[in-house]
Amino acid sequence: MGPVLACLARRVDDIQNDMLLRTVTAKEMKDALFAMHPDKSPGPDGLSPGFFQTHWSTIGPECVTTVRYSILVEGKEWGPVTPGRGLRQGDLLSPYLFILVAECLSAMLRAREEEGVLQGLRVARGAPAVSHIFFADDCLFLFRANRFEAEVLHDVLIDYGRASGQEVNVGKTSIVFGRNVHREDKEAVCESLGIREQLGHGKYLGLPGYVGRKKREILGFVRERLRERVMHWGNRFLSRGGREVLLKTVLQSIPNYAMNVFLHPNGLSEEIEKIMNFFWWGCERRERGGIRWSQWKDLCVPKQFGGMGFRRVREMNLAMLGKQGWDFLKKPEALGGVRWRVGNRETIRIWGDPWLPDDTKPYVESPPLEYLGNPTVNSLECVNFREWDWEVLYDIFCERNVNLIQSIPLANGCDCDSLYWWGEQNEAYSVRSAYRLAVGNMGDGEGVIWKGLWRLKIPPKVKCFFWNLCTMRLPTKDALVIKRVPCDPICVLCGKANESSIHLFANCDFAHCCWTHLNAAWKMCYADSITVWIEEMWTVLPVKMLEQVVMVTWAIWEVRNGLVWQQKQSDPRAIVHAALLYARNWRGAREADELTVNRALQMPQLEPPSRVPHEVVRLNIDVAMDMNNCQMGFGWSARDSEGRVLGVVMFVQKGLFFVKEAEAMGAREALSWIKAMGWNRVTLETDAQVVTNAVSGGLNLSPFDLII
Repeated sequence: MGPVLACLARRVDDIQNDMLLRTVTAKEMKDALFAMHPDKSPGPDGLSPGFFQTHWSTIGPECVTTVRYSILVEGKEWGPVTPGRGLRQGDLLSPYLFILVAECLSAMLRAREEEGVLQGLRVARGAPAVSHIFFADDCLFLFRANRFEAEVLHDVLIDYGRASGQEVNVGKTSIVFGRNVHREDKEAVCESLGIREQLGHGKYLGLPGYVGRKKREILGFVRERLRERVMHWGNRFLSRGGREVLLKTVLQSIPNYAMNVFLHPNGLSEEIEKIMNFFWWGCERRERGGIRWSQWKDLCVPKQFGGMGFRRVREMNLAMLGKQGWDFLKKPEALGGVRWRVGNRETIRIWGDPWLPDDTKPYVESPPLEYLGNPTVNSLECVNFREWDWEVLYDIFCERNVNLIQSIPLANGCDCDSLYWWGEQNEAYSVRSAYRLAVGNMGDGEGVIWKGLWRLKIPPKVKCFFWNLCTMRLPTKDALVIKRVPCDPICVLCGKANESSIHLFANCDFAHCCWTHLNAAWKMCYADSITVWIEEMWTVLPVKMLEQVVMVTWAIWEVRNGLVWQQKQSDPRAIVHAALLYARNWRGAREADELTVNRALQMPQLEPPSRVPHEVVRLNIDVAMDMNNCQMGFGWSARDSEGRVLGVVMFVQKGLFFVKEAEAMGAREALSWIKAMGWNRVTLETDAQVVTNAVSGGLNLSPFDLII
């Protein structure tokens, strides 16, 4: 134990130690429990947090107890035994026990580095040396391939094992050498450590240990894993809604782990998309491939624009890698969503850095002036006070740049310039916003149909069927003929005309009978286009009737398929009744599930806020924007508890900020005025919820955060 403790420095003082060892109070236990989601995974007793939240008043006091053990000796229970000290099961620190112990090993290795007997790996000249990397319960050691350093590492592991009781699992341990290491050195190192050399590339944490030029071959295991999952599912019995769920929750998540680390080749990304496209259209088990009625990129269009909302693999890969590089970002132009937050204005270059508040063009468009050199943004403000120099702005920049610059509030204090992400409200990088930026604009606007289709209260497979109909991807006979599939083009329901989408659902005699049974007041007439027919219904009919129309449309398609494949005849009145009954039963089951979840989510009633004391001053703040004259108006009024006006302030400032920044600026100036008045107890009232939420807390890296 001595060699280990000699390498450790004290990290926890007496006060922190007492805080860690104190008994958990009943209030802390209750607060932690009610902060959990009711459906969180149950504990060892099999009960979810929702159970304890619902019955806390009954079982709560009994839950606030320390752990006790019972010992079974020859079939007889002895105990209970109550632990008196140290970490035990249930303590908050118990999951970190391995990390605390592994810190000793890390300290021992650092001590050997300082002594100069162990050399780490440097990725470049001048870079810090790395001798070990710990990940969960795995350890990576990096050292020079010679017998001396191998014996030093071996002695460290022996001392650490004696102190901790742990041992190296030789069967699961291997070593990898560089290309320039001689065979004699390899054998000497392996002999000193008693481990074997790793042959081939090998894997670590499920990923290839080495990736060379043949990325498509090395990372091909992702494609094969995806294909195996698809082929092992009983997918021929899945509905379209079931395929959507499996695609979004399972298949699309399989490549994520590798995409967080490696940039996949374009060919591999296309192969992964092809497998998912095959699965969506039910072609994965067809010998000749089957028909894919659309490309994967069309399915990746968001639902509100007529797609299915799936993800593009390549763009998602870039977004995930962007998250890994966000903390190490050096070049702002590497990712399009990066922006500079204007702080002290000493770092940001006027030309070449993205600092203007514009979604698509954050750079200054006015041509640079050579005699100015490479100036920074602080050269655009007045010398003696914090305000943009309007004469300089109009002399150098075009009107568009001037308007954008004057919308940037200048920060108080000496906050440094910093990068933030434009695509999220809190300006922190997210894979979701980076993916949206990578795929670009995928729709010109929400259509009438897509606006409400996915919100209808009908089964998901029916929605997917109707989406196929609206996007002309339904395998009707006229579409099959276009795909060169030999078939009889005559409609099997009426036998009077060629089958097409508009005929099958609007002009067929069988469909007319179905619509008459649904609503006898409807007058049937000839329709020319399925798109026009659907849009007219969508603009005229209420939501309840639309749900019935979609259900009957799906029922007609099911009858058509039954007649084609099983020669099964059906009565129009019966299928309409069955379709509506199916939808009603489905809604009933969903409402029962939602009722159960809502009961579990019910939180205890909060006490109403207490009334404001009489001595508190009320301050009402508001901001006005004058777009025509490019200026803003700030104002606030102060009143006492009886409504008497104590003061009113109004002023105008040149320039136009964003609304939330202007509201925050108004609140900040009002607080400065309150401080000058000497009032200590003040209630601020504002109609800007975004300001109150930002003051309450949360990560925000934008210019708005500087004002907050």
